[in-house]
Amino acid sequence: MQTQLGLIAADRDLTIQGGATTSLHVNALHRSPVAYLDFTADGGRVLDYLTSATGGPLDKVSVVREEWPIETVAALERLLGLTSPDLGNAGVSLYGCPECQNPDCGVITARLDIGEDTVTWRAIAEQYEYTDEMVELGTAGLFPNIRFERHTYEAVLRRELERVQPMLEGFEYPYQRARRERRERRRAGLLRILGRH
Repeated sequence: MQTQLGLIAADRDLTIQGGATTSLHVNALHRSPVAYLDFTADGGRVLDYLTSATGGPLDKVSVVREEWPIETVAALERLLGLTSPDLGNAGVSLYGCPECQNPDCGVITARLDIGEDTVTWRAIAEQYEYTDEMVELGTAGLFPNIRFERHTYEAVLRRELERVQPMLEGFEYPYQRARRERRERRRAGLLRILGRH
């Protein structure tokens, strides 16, 4: 059976016990709200499907996040089969840590199988770091698979790729902007000292 891929606006579930945290305050841990686009299969959220397959909550968000356009463009290109998988064992990242998306925290991956009329996410599993080892998500040793109708799959992901790509023009992460502004202030200070404002 083929399903239709979609994308839907979603927010991180902050009620999950034991979820990833970021140390933002002295002696306290804080969990960040995260907005992202979740994948859907025939209208149902894929993360909900994977949560039911594991029997427990997953503190993960999809790799499609507007606030991280560089990583989102790379992820969309991988999901379209335009670039190589990002992890060992041919794994393409679907969901990652809501705080950092670092594979060290564990990512949910799939092997991408692009056929004539279908695209299948095979052997959906969790991978850690950049190893080939895959931790099953399903029960009884089964890795879930999701098969999508190819035309719709590609249309949805290409539309999102076209929407996000322009955001790369002049994009800076906050730490990059802070570094650039510090350099500019230092340079301006030196020019003032040298009398070359």
